[in-house]
Amino acid sequence: NVAAALSEGNAAVARGHGTFTVGRNLKEAYLMTSIAEHASKIVYLTGDHL
Repeated sequence: NVAAALSEGNAAVARGHGTFTVGRNLKEAYLMTSIAEHASKIVYLTGDHL
């Protein structure tokens, strides 16, 4: 559940839907999206998701 995940942190990834983030303002929410997507790419490229 995305709402539950966002109540515990700033970002959530829903398979097939992408990232959902929250922030104090739009700029902070966008930054959280960028960080989450970058981290996801690193995990994918290093094979840690297997």
